[in-house]
Amino acid sequence: MAPSDDGSKKKNSLPGCLTHPPPSSARLPHEYIQQLEAELQEEREEKEALNVERAKLKVCWEMTLEELAMTRTELSDKIFSLENELQKQMKWKKVLQKLLREYGENLEEMKGVIENILVERPKCMIKY
Repeated sequence: MAPSDDGSKKKNSLPGCLTHPPPSSARLPHEYIQQLEAELQEEREEKEALNVERAKLKVCWEMTLEELAMTRTELSDKIFSLENELQKQMKWKKVLQKLLREYGENLEEMKGVIENILVERPKCMIKY
């Protein structure tokens, strides 16, 4: 930005326009055009490099979103599994509390009842 007469900086009134001075009498118009073309090529290369970098970041962002979605699914599955496990444990707790109320004073009789429950139920239902 070039300073104005009052010392403050002003933006170029035409954004994107070249701010090069017109060719001086010491330089030939051909050399000036070559310089402008070289600068334009440099800007194109910088823009292309930025586009490549932007594409890389987009891929990384999409991968991160996929990983987060996968993590969310895995967490949901784990929560569901833990809830099921908790329900099973609560059922066992109720059974054991009932047994304790009925056979609390006679531990041998309670042990026999528990063994019968374990034998009668299919083994696939019992994970303990």
